Amino acid sequence: MSGPSRLRGALVASILSLLGILSCVTLRGAVEYERALQAYKDHQYGVAEGLLGSTLRQNPADERASSLLGWVQFKQGRVEEAGKSFTEADRINPENIMTVEGLGWVRYSFGQDEKAEKSFDKLLQFAEKHFVNPDWQYYERNDREIIQSIYSEGSFGLGLIAKRRGMWEEARDRLEKALAQPNRFIDHDMIANELADILFQLGDYKAAAIFYKDSISQNPLNPLLLNRYARCLYEAGGIEEAKVIFLRSKELSSRSGEFDHDLFGSQSITQRLRAKRIAEPYYGLALIYVKERRLDAAQEELASALKISPYFHHPREISLLLAQYPEWQERLRRKSLGRSLP
Repeated sequence: MSGPSRLRGALVASILSLLGILSCVTLRGAVEYERALQAYKDHQYGVAEGLLGSTLRQNPADERASSLLGWVQFKQGRVEEAGKSFTEADRINPENIMTVEGLGWVRYSFGQDEKAEKSFDKLLQFAEKHFVNPDWQYYERNDREIIQSIYSEGSFGLGLIAKRRGMWEEARDRLEKALAQPNRFIDHDMIANELADILFQLGDYKAAAIFYKDSISQNPLNPLLLNRYARCLYEAGGIEEAKVIFLRSKELSSRSGEFDHDLFGSQSITQRLRAKRIAEPYYGLALIYVKERRLDAAQEELASALKISPYFHHPREISLLLAQYPEWQERLRRKSLGRSLP
């Protein structure tokens, strides 16, 4: 899962208090700005916004205040307002990395991929200039980590754009670069989760399994992670372990009351995606039971899967299975409430 709301929760405005010595921005401005900055760090967004409003009324050209206001608005989910604040800050000083960063995420949130790419590329260019500086090795450790974090964030943003476009190899390369650098602003776990999904799409199941296993250790009740991990194990030949994980996911969905909702009549995208997730362990278990020659059990799981959702990550595999056992089809239609087969 990688939506703008998750990013808003994970992102920290990277240059707020850390890059005063590395860019033209200074944090020794008005007292109100300093207090707003501290309030922002303390997640007191209402306090920060009030102070920044006062600062901007006194000095509308204070691009630091406009940029910080953009981050306050972004963190509250007010993305359109944040875009206006970042645009104003950018008009005054297009080299403020804090503003470049904010514009990148606002543009990404609105699906403006080409504009977002320019912002994220600018983050990379900023960092790369420091990487090739002959004095790089003499930078303070704190400063090096800030610059490396900016590079990681730019790579992460470009990776997410590539993922959204289905450019899986490029997305993998970008996210591997993001993960290879320290990042103070975006949790490495978030980057790793996105990379796992890309590896899954590329069919590199062994590599993806490593990331999913680590994520499950921190989120043992997440059915999406369990399903992906089980599928990776299945593809890598770990059938018995995959079965254990699929059974756990199936039990969690049932125990949490997910089936109390109308999964079958809703046409909303959210409902369809949720139904697809709930159905995944049934499809997985059906395939495993076929391998174990437990054909009646396989039919039961497949009928339940179809009843919940006719969508599966590997529909061709189900089609081949039904071609192998054509006598199942009419029985499955009856048991799955007439649902179309994959």
